Amino acid sequence: MLNVLQGGSFGSGFATGAVASLAGSAVKWGGFSPSEVVGATTIAGAGTSALTGSNWMDGAMAGMSIGMFNHEGEKLLLANGTYATASFDDVVCTANRINKSSWFIARMVYSARMMNNYRSHGKLTLYNGRGNVIGDYNASSGSGGGKSTARTLPAGNYEAHGFSLTNDSRFMNDGVGFKINLNPEKVWDTSLDRFRSALEIHPAKLGTLGCIGLNEDASQLLDFKNKWLNTIRINKVVPVSVVYY
Repeated sequence: MLNVLQGGSFGSGFATGAVASLAGSAVKWGGFSPSEVVGATTIAGAGTSALTGSNWMDGAMAGMSIGMFNHEGEKLLLANGTYATASFDDVVCTANRINKSSWFIARMVYSARMMNNYRSHGKLTLYNGRGNVIGDYNASSGSGGGKSTARTLPAGNYEAHGFSLTNDSRFMNDGVGFKINLNPEKVWDTSLDRFRSALEIHPAKLGTLGCIGLNEDASQLLDFKNKWLNTIRINKVVPVSVVYY
């Protein structure tokens, strides 16, 4: 549950705790010292967390806590090398209730003005579950060089999902590259009288081949990326509206 509150998944937190605890029990049963037990639980926690898609440092801290408090918490190492028994009479945990609706993206709106017959420029705005704006990014769609086959994304409703990193310069800006898929995978474009496919959200220097391109610097692109990754841990699909004025 602590892993979930920190933005991770329940499965990853459960696996990290279980593997770290088993490692601590095995090393302790083998007669190793308390410091070696804590070391084993720390390493097991970090490795399991990384393998299950979470932050390895969070896993290491969780594993260290398990080793210190679950396995060796009843012992205190004295200056002379001996151990003294200790215990807690009472442990109280306090926390603030986290409203996830204020953290994660509930919907996105690409609102833009047509710059010419092919290209649009505007903002991609992120809204949370309360309807508050949690991000606003310069964005464009369509050809930056006037290509008639690379027009702006047709207006309408889409769904964003998935995430992948890329080093392809077409999907990068300021050294940051990633792609987010848009559904439907095919959409009829009346301006071209044909279907459009491979629609995405990604960083872009100026225009795109009809996707939504984020025209921001590295810090803003990373801000968007982090918000998106936090969102898809909970919500796998986010609605996107495309509106022109």
